[in-house]
Parts: sequence; C-alpha cells; structure tokens
Amino acid sequence: EQTFAVNVVAPFIVTSLLLPTLLQQKSRIVIASSISQCGKIRSWKDLHYQNRSYSADASYSESKLLDAMLSMEMADRLQKAGFGTNQITCNCLDPGTVN
Repeated sequence: EQTFAVNVVAPFIVTSLLLPTLLQQKSRIVIASSISQCGKIRSWKDLHYQNRSYSADASYSESKLLDAMLSMEMADRLQKAGFGTNQITCNCLDPGTVN
C-alpha cells in the first residue's frame, strides 16, 4: 500500500541509514504526523489493505498514527542504547493546517 510505504516505511529506512551519522553529533529526528492520527489501526494484520476495502482517509490516518508510534519507539530505543537527549532527540509533530 503506497500510503504506508511513503509515510511510514520510507522515513524509517532513511532515518535508519542516517543514524550512524546522526549519532556523531548533536542531532534531532523530526517525524511529521497529523491530527488525523487520532483514529485507530483497524487491522494490524492487514496494513496493506489486501483483505479489506481501501479507504484513503483511513490509510492516511493509520500511517500517521504509526509515525507517532515509530517516533516514540525510536526515542525509547535511543535512550536505552545510552544516547541522551543532549546528544539526539526524536520528536513527532503535527505541522498544522496548510492553506
């Protein structure tokens, strides 16, 4: 599913590839989410909509919720690995409505 790939998988891969460089200096990881993340994951077993009807709104909402979860997990893993917030931070934000 393209929305999942672009909004969740791609940022995860890019961040993972850049992480060694980011850890060499004070860095900040910022993941853009959305207020639409307030929805829920309707099917953890079918994030690619292969066995359920596709909904662009639901897909976007799910991807943004996963972005928020990804940023929280990344921050937790970095802290557990011994990288303090004075070295690297991982944040998630809603950029707001764009006119």
